[in-house]
Amino acid sequence: YVANSDGMNYGADYANGKSVSKIGLKTFTEAKRIPVGLNPTKICSTTEGNVYVLAMGNYNDISAKVQKIDNMNIVTDVTEATLMTVKDNTLYLINAPYGATENTYFSIDTKTGNETKNLIDQPVDSPCGIAVNPFTGNIYISSYNMVGGWPSYTTDGYVNEYSANGKFTNKYDVGVGPCGLT
Repeated sequence: YVANSDGMNYGADYANGKSVSKIGLKTFTEAKRIPVGLNPTKICSTTEGNVYVLAMGNYNDISAKVQKIDNMNIVTDVTEATLMTVKDNTLYLINAPYGATENTYFSIDTKTGNETKNLIDQPVDSPCGIAVNPFTGNIYISSYNMVGGWPSYTTDGYVNEYSANGKFTNKYDVGVGPCGLT
């Protein structure tokens, strides 16, 4: 699966940025183009075989959201979020829309649909990445540091580590723009 965000074409309302391409592995060509929300940027899959897409919207009047693509290529909205990762059948999510005064950290069991609110006990300043250790379940959230009340894109950021049950355990100073975690 490939997200087609058309991210640099925001002036034309992301004209080509509303789909996910399903790639045939034998031919490595597009087998199907699946319509999704505006500006899809991240894709992950669960052990049950569903694919989840993070569509970022337009950072204005169309909110970011997570959508599920099932094995019949049917797309359904799941929740609003701006960051996501997955471990087994659990989505770990952050909703930190631009300009928000408060961010939400939560998880969703994709088998039952049950949501766990307040995923962590100590939020970060300006979240920009999330990952979960596949062996321990520890949660890692990266953040920009705040300078003058705004996220700084020119100074070093940090990563907070949390236990699998969301308790803060450590803070790591990292480089500028720590958005990618694996």
